[in-house]
Amino acid sequence: CQNRVEPVEEGTYLNNIITPLYSYLRDQGYEIYDGKYVRRERDHAQIIGYDDVNQLFWYPEGIERIILEDKTRLVDIAPAERWEKLKDVNWKKVFFKTYRETRSWFHMITNFNRIWVIHLGAFWFFTAYNAKSLYTKDYQQQLNNQPPGSYSWSAVGLAGALVTLINIFATLAEWAYVPRRWAGAQHLTRRLLFLLLVFAVNIGPAIYVFGVSKDGTDTIAYVLGVVQFFIALASFFFFAVMPLGGLFGSYMKKNTRQYVASQTFTASFPALSGNGMWMSYGMWVCVFAAKLVESYFFLTLSFKDPIRILRPMKIQNCLGDQIIGDILCHAQPQILLGL
Repeated sequence: CQNRVEPVEEGTYLNNIITPLYSYLRDQGYEIYDGKYVRRERDHAQIIGYDDVNQLFWYPEGIERIILEDKTRLVDIAPAERWEKLKDVNWKKVFFKTYRETRSWFHMITNFNRIWVIHLGAFWFFTAYNAKSLYTKDYQQQLNNQPPGSYSWSAVGLAGALVTLINIFATLAEWAYVPRRWAGAQHLTRRLLFLLLVFAVNIGPAIYVFGVSKDGTDTIAYVLGVVQFFIALASFFFFAVMPLGGLFGSYMKKNTRQYVASQTFTASFPALSGNGMWMSYGMWVCVFAAKLVESYFFLTLSFKDPIRILRPMKIQNCLGDQIIGDILCHAQPQILLGL
């Protein structure tokens, strides 16, 4: 095409390539009624939008889907002849939804999984440490008796299981939202198996400490509790900084053309080095250190005494309600504790 001698008619690119694509996108949302374009009665989940069209061209597998009216693939035509054939592409058979849109909040887990890991994980560490009365057997408020050390270590260490569970749900949600036939879809089976293994490692010691051990005072329970805590700490920091898509290596470092569009366009950021890199690390360490320290002293620490008081509280004098009786009245301390 570049070796052509005769000039191309002005507007050929707009008429033969851009206009068919624009018309396709327009027809997804509008139809002609009484000679006017009106909005189609079609849910947005059924509309192939700009992002779906755009992402087809990001991957070699997407280019291979482009077919002509005679069902010939564009890639099967000699490169020098493809320009002339673009006007004959059957775009209606090419595009598909690259994301299953639903009216739910589960995409918040996938898109912001590390935000949930940082906040809920840290909140569990702080709250479990200050809520020892919840896992103390035969707790007496006046004595303020403490649980065995294994219980304290293990209860706080369950944060590791929590952050891993968040990532498991994030992976399952990604499985549900992203069609497997899209070339940009990541392989999730290996990731899910890895997360299940990490979850088992984090939850296993707690099963022994709170279930198998009689009272949690034996040495094995204590050692398992301590080990569980440090495994949870490692899991928390690892999942807080590591994207799920990078668990088995970043696609930015793979020698493949599958992600060449991301490598050269959307994910092409200049790498920091020297003082700039360390200043960036230091800034984020200071930001989260200040945030978590404030969260501990001004948020979770204030729960300590209310939990200690509400946990054993029992309300004896309840008049109740004519319909539901006094059930809610007796359970009011537990309801408030849950809130």
